[in-house]
Amino acid sequence: MFKKILMIVACAFYASSASATTFLISEIDPAQGRSNVGGINFYEAFFNEVTEEFSYTINLDPNSSGDFANLFTFAVNNGPNPKVGDLALAYVDLDSDLFTVYNYNGGRFSYREETGFITSLDDAVTSTFNADGTRTVNISLDATEINSFDGGPNFSGIQFDSLFSQWTHTSFGAEIEYAATGQISSILLGTAGAFIDSANRPTIDGAEVPEPLTLSLLGMGLLGGALKRKKA
Repeated sequence: MFKKILMIVACAFYASSASATTFLISEIDPAQGRSNVGGINFYEAFFNEVTEEFSYTINLDPNSSGDFANLFTFAVNNGPNPKVGDLALAYVDLDSDLFTVYNYNGGRFSYREETGFITSLDDAVTSTFNADGTRTVNISLDATEINSFDGGPNFSGIQFDSLFSQWTHTSFGAEIEYAATGQISSILLGTAGAFIDSANRPTIDGAEVPEPLTLSLLGMGLLGGALKRKKA
């Protein structure tokens, strides 16, 4: 029900988003599969194509042992499912709050291509453990360096516009090691968690959405997650 309400709101603004410079999407209960090892209650993504400000917020459930995913990877673009394409793959290490980005080669092991390393940031990730037992993770950064990477003539980095697609996967018990340069030297992915695999989601013009509405969408996400856990 809440997801339907959200998509109605998105469609109402869709016509204006074609000429927008800021793009926003929020979705409740977007995860697919593997809910027994932790779920994803909602996400929200924002992009400003002028300043290249990018943000992504995700709300996570713990697994049956009470543990949270300690790694998730994601790629986004403006249309087709981003399992393939000239774009960036981000590794979000929730043990050390590191955000490391590579040129995406079609899988979670993109870091093995050393020439595809783009950047590693230690100030882009913040997270909060909530009173309802969930964890909210926020990524916020200037994506200029990522989007200007020489990844080929069709490289799009980490951005979207009137359409939004993502390939997001969580992992429990992942082990990550880094080189002095900030590059990832090795990853043990651990146990796979919930994931989002979506394409062509309509966005709304972020500039036309009053801040209270954005907050209410997040509130709806928290409520949706609470209702889901109550039903379970």
